[in-house]
Amino acid sequence: MLLPVLFALTVAHAQEAPQADPATGRIVNGEVVKGDKFPAAVALGFAFGRSNMQMCSASLISPSLVLTAGHCTKELAAQYGISEDLITANMQVFFGNDVNGANIKAVGLSEVHVNPGYTSGSNGSVDNDINVLVLKGPVDWVEPVWFREHPVKAGAAGDEVISVGYGITSSAAQSSNGIKRDATLVLTGADSSFIYTNAVTNPGNTNICSGDSGGPQYAMVDGHLEQWGVHSFGFGTNPSVDLCFQQSGSTNVGTYAGFIWKQIHAVEGEDYIPQFADWDYCEARGMYLDMHCDPNCATPDEDCAMDENGDGDVSAEELASFDRDGDGSVTTDEFDKGPKGCDDTGGLPARLGLLVGALAVLRRRRA
Repeated sequence: MLLPVLFALTVAHAQEAPQADPATGRIVNGEVVKGDKFPAAVALGFAFGRSNMQMCSASLISPSLVLTAGHCTKELAAQYGISEDLITANMQVFFGNDVNGANIKAVGLSEVHVNPGYTSGSNGSVDNDINVLVLKGPVDWVEPVWFREHPVKAGAAGDEVISVGYGITSSAAQSSNGIKRDATLVLTGADSSFIYTNAVTNPGNTNICSGDSGGPQYAMVDGHLEQWGVHSFGFGTNPSVDLCFQQSGSTNVGTYAGFIWKQIHAVEGEDYIPQFADWDYCEARGMYLDMHCDPNCATPDEDCAMDENGDGDVSAEELASFDRDGDGSVTTDEFDKGPKGCDDTGGLPARLGLLVGALAVLRRRRA
């Protein structure tokens, strides 16, 4: 029988293993993160004078939003009998490799948005375990990591992911809390709710454990990190073996892309488009020359130049003046040549000439 267990506040083996102190945590058999590696992976907890207590892990996905597990606040409130409002008012997000290190930065919360479908059972089972936290102010010293916008499928079994968190090495080990660690895991399967790994098939028997809950499970996609999972729980079939050395499940982030985008739009604005130093979101999502003006792309969107009436969409009439081959779409080359007739009569109109020229140069740089 599978025994699911939440990995934020307690780790139990049947009825006999001790509870994990919620202040502790680290990745099982992982590496201590050094320097500025995985800066968007953060800790959640509370500040008590000169000492910080770490409860969960999380990931910065936009300047003002952090993604974590629903049970990191829901079960904390239930276990200690405190209100979620009190958690919101006092919980801190710690940026850095050690929550009690000299260079740690702490930011408070203004809102907590647990998925409305979140449920937990008396046996430790959980569903819709995802949570978006709103920071008191935007963070400008760390670049966010974007999340996968469609679910990981079962066919991803065998793919490697990187788990980052601040959790314990076993349910019985209660030390070294609040230190960021990472580990490579291998997916064994996925469904619409979770993606799964097995310590036996992970390099070095790595896995997640208590305190890693809410932390990110990243994959490397086209040379950049993309968040595929949110650490959720551990489970196993052998009650005599530490669950942290058996199997684990992480919330399948792409399933909840709509929920996450709703929070992003509410906080960052309806026109928000993520910006990254080495990755063009609009290019990756095919947003250039898609007949919709996206003014916040990393480089100017050609659709905005064709959208003469400024309604945000390129109409059939507006499209026709650039669509030289009449196939109902505009290529970069067609756009670079400008509206039909202009190149036959001495050049582009003055109001379009400079803009189209600049866009052509930027477009060639993207290519």
